[in-house]
Amino acid sequence: MSSESLAASGPQVPVVLVNMPFGPLQTPSMGLSLLKPALKAAGIESHVFYFHLRFAQQFGVSLYTAISGNYSGVTDLTGDWLFSHALYEAKPDDTQRYLSTVMRRRRPDQELGWAELEGYIAELLIARVGISAFVDECVEAILQTGARVVGFTSVYQQNVAALAVAQRLKRRRPELLTVFGGANFEGITGREQFERFPFIDVVFSGESEQRFPWVVERLLRGERLGKLVGVLAREHLAGGPSFPGSGDTMLREMDRLPVPDFSDFFTQWAEARLEGAPKPVVPFETSRGCWWGQKQHCTFCGLNGESMAYRSKSPERALSEFIQVTEAHPGCQVVVVDNILDMKYFKSFIPALGARSNPVDIFYEVKANLTHEQVRLLRAARVMELQPGIESLSDQVLRLMRKGVTGMQNLQLMKWCKEYGINVLWSVLWGFPGEEPGEYARMTELVPLVTHLAPPIAGISILLERFSPNFNEAQARGFKNVRPAPAYSFIYDLPESALHNMAYFFSYEYEDGRNVPSYVQTLNKRIWEWKAEYSTSALYSLDKGDHLRIVDRRKVAPSPSLILQGAERWALLACDAVTSVQALKERYQEQDPLAQGWDPLETVLASLVEAKLVLTDGKHYLGLPVAVTQDPLAAPVPFMDALGEPVPSAA
Repeated sequence: MSSESLAASGPQVPVVLVNMPFGPLQTPSMGLSLLKPALKAAGIESHVFYFHLRFAQQFGVSLYTAISGNYSGVTDLTGDWLFSHALYEAKPDDTQRYLSTVMRRRRPDQELGWAELEGYIAELLIARVGISAFVDECVEAILQTGARVVGFTSVYQQNVAALAVAQRLKRRRPELLTVFGGANFEGITGREQFERFPFIDVVFSGESEQRFPWVVERLLRGERLGKLVGVLAREHLAGGPSFPGSGDTMLREMDRLPVPDFSDFFTQWAEARLEGAPKPVVPFETSRGCWWGQKQHCTFCGLNGESMAYRSKSPERALSEFIQVTEAHPGCQVVVVDNILDMKYFKSFIPALGARSNPVDIFYEVKANLTHEQVRLLRAARVMELQPGIESLSDQVLRLMRKGVTGMQNLQLMKWCKEYGINVLWSVLWGFPGEEPGEYARMTELVPLVTHLAPPIAGISILLERFSPNFNEAQARGFKNVRPAPAYSFIYDLPESALHNMAYFFSYEYEDGRNVPSYVQTLNKRIWEWKAEYSTSALYSLDKGDHLRIVDRRKVAPSPSLILQGAERWALLACDAVTSVQALKERYQEQDPLAQGWDPLETVLASLVEAKLVLTDGKHYLGLPVAVTQDPLAAPVPFMDALGEPVPSAA
C-alpha cells in the first residue's frame, strides 16, 4: 500500500482516531470503536485509522506479531524502542547499548534461543531504517482527511509511535489539535507526558466515552473548555491553567455505552490482505473493573489503574450487543476484554448464550473457583477458551498473591475444562517476597502427576507494575531499589524523575537478597517437559456403574489401565471436586461401608494416592482423572481404552 493509497483510504472528516502499532494485530481497538459511535451520537463524523495493519503489511506479519506478542520480553518495550528515533530525531544512536543491555540479557525464565533472538534483532534493525518514512506516511494520510482534531489511543507499546506521529502532525499543521488517552495516560503518567511533550493539546485520564464528545464539540467550535475532571488541556484551550486531571471519571451505568463500531477496522483489514495473519477477532465488553480486586487486590496486578470499581452491563444489554456484533462480523471469535466474569451472568447471560446454540467461539477471563456446573454452562455457551488467573499451584504463594483460591482449586478447574474441551491459558508466576523456596520443589514433584492437564504457557518472574499493591507498597512488601525498567532510558530522552512518572514496568531488588533463579530453575525445566509431554499424556475415568475403568498414559502411571470397584470406585468419584476429609468421612458412613466389607476410608484414600489417582494436601482430596461421560457437551476422547473398547464421547 503506497502513501497515496493510504491517504486516499480516509474520508473528509473533522475528527480522526488513530491506532498505531503495537496492539494485537487481528483485533480492533475497543476504545476507539466506542468513541466513534459516541461522536456520531453528538453529530460528529470521524474515521479510525488502523495504521498497525499498514505496519504489518510493510514490515511483515511475523515481525509485527513477534513485537506485539512480546517475543523478546514484556519489559523490553521493543515496539516503543523501534519508533524512538522518529520521536527524538537528534538522539545519539545507542542501538548497540539497547541490544546488549536490554534484549540480549539472559533471563532464567526465558526459553529463547540465541539464534532465534539474533534473527529477530536483525529483522528489527532492518525495519528501524524505514520507521521515519512510515511515520510520514501516517501523517500524510491524516492530513489528507482535513481533520481538525486527532485522537490517539495509547496502550503499552503504542506510545512512542503515537507521539512521533502527533509531533510531526503539529509541525505540518500547528492549528490541528492532538488528543491522547488510554492506559499510558492514566493519572501521573498522563500529566508527565502532557508536561514533557508540548505537541499534545489535550490528555484524557481514565474512562472518556462520555467526556470525549463534549470536549471535541467545543474544540471544533473554538470554545474554551473550562474545568473538566480527568482532563488536561493547554491554557489557550482551557481558558486558564491546565486542569488538575484527577477525580472520578468512571462510567457508572455500563448500559449507557454505545455499541462499538468496528467497521473501519474490518474495511482496512480486507484492504490490507495480510498474508499469514491470524483470523480477525471481535472484542466484546460486558464489565469494567474487578469485583475480586475490590475485595482483595491481587498484589502483582496493575490492571484497571485507578478504576477498580466493578460495573457490568445488564444481561439484556449484553445479549443484545453480542447478537448485534456477531451478526455484523460472522465467523469471528469473540474475545471478551473484561478482567473477570460477572458471576451473576451464570443465572442470565451465559445460559441465554447457550440457549441460542451460539456458533461463535468465546474467550473469557474468570476467577478459578468455578463449579463443575458453571464450567458446563460456559461450554454450552461456546466459551472455548478461559484465562482463569491460575498463576501458581502453591497455596503459600497464592496467599502472598491474595488470589483467594488454592492450588487444588486451580487443578480442579483445569480438570473440568479438559472434560469439556475448554482451553485454559495460564502461566506460573514466581519471585514474590516471602515465598518459600521449598514450595517450588513441591510443585516440581507435582508436575508429573498432572501432565494430562493444560500446561502453563511459561514460568515468569513477576513484573513490578504501576498501580499494583507491590508497586504502591514496594518497601513494605520487600522490594528495594525500585526504578523504571532499563528499556525506558533507551526510548525516552528524559531525566530519571520523568521516566519514573511515565513508566509502567519497574526493575527491583529484594530486601532479603533472595536469589529466585536458584530455586525455580528445576521447576522451569519441568514446565517445558510438561509442555512437551502434554499431547501424549492422558488420564481418563469411565464409570460403568459397577466398576470404574481408568486409562492412564502419564509417564508416572503405575499401570496403563485399572479397574476400580467398591470403596475405591466410590472414593474416586467422591473426589471429583476438592473435598475435605470430614466431608468424605460423613458421606462414606452413609454408604454403610462395614456391611459392604469396605476397608476404612483412610486405607482407601491412601491406596488412591499411592496409585497417583488422587491428590491430597492432608486436609483435602482431589481426584485427578478426567471423567468420560455421555454428556453431549463433553470433549471427545481421542483414543481407544487399554481393553480395546471405544471410549464414549460426543463429537
